Amino acid sequence: MHDAVFDAIKTNDHEKLQELIERGAGFNNNIPGKWTAVNYAAFKGHLKCLEVLAIHNADFITSIGLGSTPAKIAAQEGHPKCAEFITKHNRRNNMTDSIELNKKIDEFNKRKKLMSFKERLTQEQLDERITKAAKKDLFLDLADTDCSGLIFSGLDLRHADFTNANCERSFFNGTNLSYACFIGTNCSNVIFRYATCKKVNFIGTNCRDADFTGTNLKRADFTDANYEGAIFTSAKGVRGLILLGGKIE
Repeated sequence: MHDAVFDAIKTNDHEKLQELIERGAGFNNNIPGKWTAVNYAAFKGHLKCLEVLAIHNADFITSIGLGSTPAKIAAQEGHPKCAEFITKHNRRNNMTDSIELNKKIDEFNKRKKLMSFKERLTQEQLDERITKAAKKDLFLDLADTDCSGLIFSGLDLRHADFTNANCERSFFNGTNLSYACFIGTNCSNVIFRYATCKKVNFIGTNCRDADFTGTNLKRADFTDANYEGAIFTSAKGVRGLILLGGKIE
C-alpha cells in the first residue's frame, strides 16, 4: 500500500490517506536518500495531508539528502504554511531541524547505503516467485531486491512493488505495470518498450538512459526522478513531463 499512500498525497486526498494509514499502510521510509510521505506532502504543499501524518506520528525530520528536510522542502517549493506547520510540529516534539542533526542523519544513511540488498535474484528464482504470486492471486513484491539484468517481458505485473530495488538493465518489454511502484528504484538502462505504465510511481527513480519507446505513461509520476538520456519515442502521456535530456520523436 506504499504507493497508494503517495497517490493519496499526490491528489491531496487526506481522507483516503487517513483510511490507508488506519489499514496499516507504511509512510516512513528508512531507505537512505528516499522520499518519506512527509517529504512528498511538503513538496506538494498539501497541509491537510501533513496534519494527518502528524496525528499518526510520522517522521517530520528525515532529510532526503543534502539537508533537504521536510521544512526546507516546503519553504523552497513556496509553501510557507506547510513549512511553518512542520517547524511548529517539530518544536512541540522537542525536535530540531538543525543542520547538525541532519548531518548525523545523512551520515547514518550513508552507512546504511553500504549495505547490500536483502537478496539477489536469479532468473529462475524470479520466475518461481512470479508463478507463486500468480497462483495465490497476490501482487509481486520485489521491494529492496537486486533483480538487475532479469527478464520480465510480456508479464502482467499490475500493482507490483519494486520500491528501492535494483532493476538496472532489466527487460520489461510489453509488460503490464499499471499501478506498480518504482519509488527510489534503480531503473538505469532498463527496457520498457511498449509496456503499460499507467499511474506508475517513478518518484525518486533513477531512469537514466531507460528506453520508454511506445510505452503508455498516462498519469505516471516522475517527481524527483532522473531520466536524463531516457528515450520516450512514441510514448503516450509524456506531455506533462518535464524532460531533462529525454529524447522524444
